[in-house]
Amino acid sequence: MDIYQQLPEELRDALRAFENGALDRIIARKRPEDFAALRTLLSAPANPNDRQRAIYALGRWGNPSVVPEIVAVLPGLKESHAYTAIDALGRLGTPEARAAVESYADHSSPQIRKFVVEALTRIADPAAQGTLEKMARADRTDWVRELAARRMKERLRK
Repeated sequence: MDIYQQLPEELRDALRAFENGALDRIIARKRPEDFAALRTLLSAPANPNDRQRAIYALGRWGNPSVVPEIVAVLPGLKESHAYTAIDALGRLGTPEARAAVESYADHSSPQIRKFVVEALTRIADPAAQGTLEKMARADRTDWVRELAARRMKERLRK
């Protein structure tokens, strides 16, 4: 059976919608069947854009039980979809999520490293602060170093 036939119709439509509003309404309702359906898109054969939107939704859902599945698919994602996964892991904030985000701190793409900075800023784990400090001192791209320094200061003020 096609994975999309198993999804609730409203969720299927929200995944295909151009704007995030429909998906955000589903996230706000937090129905267990929607969470389960989004989760299946991580491992099932799915359109990569739908998988990205599922990761977006799961990151905002706030249930850290999906961290291992997001970590597992992250290496296979194209760069623009990896941004979403790194953001989701930052929002979920578990030690496993932090470790996965940190593993991208030296990535060749400055855009990926930007998302690493933003994700680490959200994670309360003190080890995340150490990685931010390292990126603020030594990242090979000026604007990533500056962003890490700025986010580190903002984090310390909280």
